Amino acid sequence: MSYAPVYITLGDRPLPILKKIEELGARKKQTDDTYNRRKWIPWLLFLGGIPFLCIDLVSVALGYPFLWLTCVMAVCWLAAIVMGLNLRKIRMADFHPDLKTSYNVIKTLRDDLKPQSVFLGHIDLTGSELAQKVIRENKDMRGRITKLYSDEWLRLKAKLYDGNVLRVSACHKIKKRDAYWGRGSSGKSKWKPAKSKGNFQELNIRIAVNPDLYEIVPSPEIQTGSIIGPYHVQAIDTNGGMVTLNCATSKLQNVPDDILAVLQTSYTLLKRKR
Repeated sequence: MSYAPVYITLGDRPLPILKKIEELGARKKQTDDTYNRRKWIPWLLFLGGIPFLCIDLVSVALGYPFLWLTCVMAVCWLAAIVMGLNLRKIRMADFHPDLKTSYNVIKTLRDDLKPQSVFLGHIDLTGSELAQKVIRENKDMRGRITKLYSDEWLRLKAKLYDGNVLRVSACHKIKKRDAYWGRGSSGKSKWKPAKSKGNFQELNIRIAVNPDLYEIVPSPEIQTGSIIGPYHVQAIDTNGGMVTLNCATSKLQNVPDDILAVLQTSYTLLKRKR
């Protein structure tokens, strides 16, 4: 499914960021309402031209070969085509569901943000399989090219109210073999379409811990191999005064509660000092 591309640079307080996303939704709703109000007009013009054609056909049958009303029909049909094409242009494509996910994550974290501080990073929903998102490319003995795409659709950095610095990176990884010409069992050369070789979501969480308030401790709730919602914890690092979690899931539809659950669970590695 094709989505409308969206790229938002985060470098502001929560409310302006949320307002910007809400404005995109309002614009989409406005174009949808305009389309729904006018989409019947081309059909009326098309159907309205048919009686003129019928009258001219009857006139020809009666021996009056004057096709003036057929010209009116042609104008109606041409107007219907032009209006239909214009309606298709004004209608916006749907936004990727991850835009709503990003909105809900930011909305939830805004109350934990340190006063007067901002969110940094980006929301990148311009497409996962763009040339600039290829991080590795391999060619096998048969000349087939396999590319690994890394689409970091959400990068978020925030200084929290408790003095911790939070970094969130949500990334879509795609491994795909390009289309190529190959020989089939009959020996004839055939065009082989592109083929997906792997598709998963990666979530990386890093917390620079405020040493005046917290100490890092082991937690039975979160270890390497633990499952948090759809995410599997791949690695945990608690060195250098930081907590770093690498998680992955084969679930391609992101839900804000899934990301927020990993964030909440990561705090079980922190113990408040007395």
